[in-house]
Amino acid sequence: MNLMQIVRVARISGFLLAATLGPAAADAVSDLVPDDLPSSLSGSYLAARSADTAHDIGAALDYFDRAVELDPDNPVLLERLLTLRLADGDIEQAASVADRLILADNGSPLGRLTLAVKAIDEKKYGDAQ
Repeated sequence: MNLMQIVRVARISGFLLAATLGPAAADAVSDLVPDDLPSSLSGSYLAARSADTAHDIGAALDYFDRAVELDPDNPVLLERLLTLRLADGDIEQAASVADRLILADNGSPLGRLTLAVKAIDEKKYGDAQ
């Protein structure tokens, strides 16, 4: 078995164990998986979506950050990360993601709105247009 097969088996085993034990055991299952496993884009995205569905914003942010590291110009990932940064109340980080989103997708209304709100908050009304 090569490393990628071992990682795949470990992830599947962790998922099956979590599904069997239920949500109360989720913390214990995550403790069983080493932190230094290589990340994949699809794995990070699916983990982020799962954490988001479970309303675990912190974990969702961590996993979306990993996914964006692996695909930094993906407007879908950037928009979801921006949405979660806003939901978490982290306006500075949200503005940073909004800048990246606008570069990746110039037509992003959410990115532009985020930067406009930040400009208004800083009383830079000319920049908010």
